[in-house]
Amino acid sequence: MKLRKVQLEKPNLSCREPNGIARHCRQSWRRSTAVAAAALWLCAAATNAQAAQFGTRCQERFEDSWQSTVSWSYEICSGLNNKLDNTDTKDFYYSLAGSTCGFSTCDGTASAGGVDTVDLFYVVTHGGTDASNALLAMWAENEIAQSSDWRYGDENDEVAIFSQYACEVMETGDGNIWTRWDSVFRGGAYLVTGSHGSVYGSIATDEVGRDYADDLQDGKTVKNAWFDGNSDWYHDQDLAIMATGSTSSDCRDRRNNMTWSNIYGYPRLQDSSINYWCRSRITG
Repeated sequence: MKLRKVQLEKPNLSCREPNGIARHCRQSWRRSTAVAAAALWLCAAATNAQAAQFGTRCQERFEDSWQSTVSWSYEICSGLNNKLDNTDTKDFYYSLAGSTCGFSTCDGTASAGGVDTVDLFYVVTHGGTDASNALLAMWAENEIAQSSDWRYGDENDEVAIFSQYACEVMETGDGNIWTRWDSVFRGGAYLVTGSHGSVYGSIATDEVGRDYADDLQDGKTVKNAWFDGNSDWYHDQDLAIMATGSTSSDCRDRRNNMTWSNIYGYPRLQDSSINYWCRSRITG
């Protein structure tokens, strides 16, 4: 079943309960598969010498069924948790019940599932956009977290990677991607990963979280880990990654070469130190 994307006005979004820059560079390529989709469209130091911290927030069912069930969400999140927990420290695994403050005013509070309390934050839910925001569906009816309220990388542990297994949060077709992600990167986040179109929840994609974590542990770049880990033999997955830089070459270097172990060897960029943004995507 294909679902509608998140809408900010009149929301109609269609995972087991767990605890303004003008200059830019872009890269894209085409990938196709032979089998048609038939599942839910989800519209979640110089080196890391010590174990890094990560947190996951995932939703399957929604209050009063205001959104359809996101099947396999908890399998996806548990796979990432179990794999990454072998080498790193899981600080929390929560649902998206409660307010949106873990994405905004409480993003520095671990008990609220705050984004800025871990090095890697991973979320699975329905996603979408409006003209100014990337949008993530919460458990509560009509409750949506929106990117204009987000500024990551300047609280507590200072998140480095913000990963979302959710539809359309990195849509590029309308030219508003930087408007949606400006405030997030201005705080100092290094990389944002997500989808520029569709990602799927089914038995064919139940291991994408584990595969992403496995690729990170194996030393693949974050870009290649996101693309390879979430690619699927059955579904076309629309995947994207975004970075910023002080120069265009710096931006490309960060986007293409950052890994789970070397990311803190790059200086954190905030506010006026950001001069370029760049992204890569797979269009399926």
